[in-house]
Amino acid sequence: MPGRVIAGLVIFWLVGCAAPGSLTVGALAWSESGSIEWRRGETLVSARLQLGADTNGNLVLTIKNPGKLIEIMRSGNVWSATGPIAGSGWTGPRENAPLGLAGWLTLTETLAYIKTAPDQVDGVASGNVRARWDKNRADVITAETGEQFRVVWK
Repeated sequence: MPGRVIAGLVIFWLVGCAAPGSLTVGALAWSESGSIEWRRGETLVSARLQLGADTNGNLVLTIKNPGKLIEIMRSGNVWSATGPIAGSGWTGPRENAPLGLAGWLTLTETLAYIKTAPDQVDGVASGNVRARWDKNRADVITAETGEQFRVVWK
């Protein structure tokens, strides 16, 4: 009987650790805000965007219109997504992300790269993303889902 109780507590603890939204990002070392347009197929959504990173490189991207539509967090190699766009939420490694969230994870990584890229770099094309940007705007297309994002920084 005590073994079952311990096993139950261990399972409860493991499930709790993997619960969506269980990640934390420390005090932000930098933060940017702006507006975003997101297009998937015939759907177009306009919203507010907040992107930031702490001193350890952990990221947080929040999209609101006016309430939270989605929040993406990355701490080390673990990602978390919460909000209506994320459905019931998700936490896990990038390679296990549901297809519906893949574009958002790619966007988060790409925007973080853009904010720290050398000034002479204004575009990137790799296996999963095409992006062009300048000081005020970024256009990102994800290969995984074909989603298109336009960010205008404030």
